Amino acid sequence: MPSLPITSQNGIVTVLDFSPQQGEAGSRIIVNIGFRQLAGRVIGLRVVFSGMALRTLVAHGHGKGHWQLKAEVPALNNGIANTTHTLQIEALEGGNVIDSVIFGTFTYWEGGKILHCHAKLRYRD
Repeated sequence: MPSLPITSQNGIVTVLDFSPQQGEAGSRIIVNIGFRQLAGRVIGLRVVFSGMALRTLVAHGHGKGHWQLKAEVPALNNGIANTTHTLQIEALEGGNVIDSVIFGTFTYWEGGKILHCHAKLRYRD
């Protein structure tokens, strides 16, 4: 995966950092970005999880031109726990993608399996 910061092909978005890089369904992914607004144009932003566009909350970040994107990891009901998924940001205008950047990966865990593993470790101490 690319190292951060990374800038999109058309220079609209620069991904500064994100977290977490692993978790379960319902985990909130937070992406800190730099955003270059295009004069007179309305640009939307969204996080994409393995090709699936996620409902994304966009909030002011720390500093001019800095924004924070928040999206929830979807539930994956097809038995693909402990798999890695590509993370991407898309910039949209009128529903059309005008810029995008792949910025990292997220390793999906099934909640019950991970919690069970931690519980076993605690009992052995």
